[in-house]
Amino acid sequence: MVFDVTRQEIIDYIAPETKLFRCEYALLFGSRHGQIHLVAETVHLFERRYFEKVLVCGGSTHGCDKPEAVEIAEKLIAGGIPSDRIVTECASTNTGENVVFARQMMDETLRDIFLIGKIYAKRRYAMTVKAQWNSIEHVACHGINYFDVPRTQWWKSRPLRASVMSELRKIPRYLQLGYISEVVIRDGDILFDGD
Repeated sequence: MVFDVTRQEIIDYIAPETKLFRCEYALLFGSRHGQIHLVAETVHLFERRYFEKVLVCGGSTHGCDKPEAVEIAEKLIAGGIPSDRIVTECASTNTGENVVFARQMMDETLRDIFLIGKIYAKRRYAMTVKAQWNSIEHVACHGINYFDVPRTQWWKSRPLRASVMSELRKIPRYLQLGYISEVVIRDGDILFDGD
């Protein structure tokens, strides 16, 4: 398959620039990588009152006994977020499970959520919520860049380049399997209905 797109078009698709807005809950996608940056950004967003509570997702992965959610929650508490503002989901092992298990823990009336995770999975986070969490109508999504290059020069970091290209390969397959649904980005808003 040949891609006739520019580097800018690739990053604008994978990690679109989007508006942030306040929500009651944030969903922080767990990771074993970049935790220092994920925690620092989440604490910063909490201090700016973008959300009141954070649901941290992530089970025991990569041979570690301690769930990602527990590791990250401990660091969030050390960073200043009160423990009663943190909920952990410790069974999921991938993004789809993060969303499905988070949905099962939350109130059915929840209509919006603030997503936080790695920059290269930003669009896929929103696409997964659209496909797997029917009550959600609006998402804010903050992608954290913990690599050594700015977003606009993503290809200059070997690990970021590999992650972005991996996303380009997996998104069409995940769409076909129904794991995710396409979203529209218009004027910085993530639209689920295409309007």
